[in-house]
Amino acid sequence: MLAKEGDPKRNRLLEGYTGIWPRESLETPELLGEIKQNLGRPGVYVLYRDDVPYYVGQARGRLWKRLRSHALRSVGQQYYFWNFFSAFVVPEAHIDEAEAMLIAALPTAVNRAKPKITRIILSREARNALKKIRLRRAGLSERQLPRAVKSGEDIDEDGEDDTEGEI
Repeated sequence: MLAKEGDPKRNRLLEGYTGIWPRESLETPELLGEIKQNLGRPGVYVLYRDDVPYYVGQARGRLWKRLRSHALRSVGQQYYFWNFFSAFVVPEAHIDEAEAMLIAALPTAVNRAKPKITRIILSREARNALKKIRLRRAGLSERQLPRAVKSGEDIDEDGEDDTEGEI
């Protein structure tokens, strides 16, 4: 149930969410009334291709209306690529922050936007330790690790030092 006007929980970042619903629910007459009622406020959403996050977006108006436009507009950029969605009812003052968190947390989403939040930068040693863990989890042995990781140089996935200009 969503927070109502005057509710002390009203100033929270998240007022309600859907879970993962099928795209067809936005076209099903038996569901549309409740969807309109519960998603009739601003918020953010995730479109999924099967169980993989595909796109993160926001609706400053009614969430259901934005989602339905993605579902019904065949000329839309995302139209053919998703079959499930999640919606999060968020006060308009927090929409940009909520969207940025989702974009940062879902690296599989194909958003063009970079999250508009400050990234926490670890020390060079800590970043390289994390990279070693990721490489080992990918099934690489110590011998297969790139020279830069073995020597302790700072590398990023794209081979660049990504600390420039960040806090």
